[in-house]
Amino acid sequence: MRGRLASATSYRQLALAFGCSIATAAFADNTASGTFAVWAIGLPHGYIIMEHQVKAIDVSAEDVARGFVRVANGTRFVVKTRAQGNYAVHFATRDTIFRSVQIEGIGRSVEFGARGGIVVQREVPAGKSVVAVNYRFDLIPGIQPGSYAWPLEVIARDAPADGFVASSPDPGFVKLSER
Repeated sequence: MRGRLASATSYRQLALAFGCSIATAAFADNTASGTFAVWAIGLPHGYIIMEHQVKAIDVSAEDVARGFVRVANGTRFVVKTRAQGNYAVHFATRDTIFRSVQIEGIGRSVEFGARGGIVVQREVPAGKSVVAVNYRFDLIPGIQPGSYAWPLEVIARDAPADGFVASSPDPGFVKLSER
């Protein structure tokens, strides 16, 4: 029994070290349309790898007239887990070309304001899944047609503890986990 426990602990430490080294080995591509980082992050029960991220968002005159722009498959990542577990995806705002964004593809559809937000996935079954994220950006008034750097930074990490509550920039509290 003691040998199994030591092996499990060593395996967990090795997996965590590997995940951290992968995460720090991410690379960035500086382009005229913005900065794009490819990343992988280790989780206690597996890992997540970013496979694809749109670098720019093209806003047409029709999009401006309509007030929103859709981006299908703007982000794609792979979640690989050895056991059921949790993870979180943080959508941090880089640029304010939008008033709000609707995000589909990570569990249920969610909507965030211009400050971004976090989607928490709980009790994800063991195995491999590919997550393709679709976006609908509600544009700010006065935006001009053109090509803009991707307005969100997408960051995956281990989920906060179940029931974690954090204060938001707005009055009151926001509960980050829902079942």
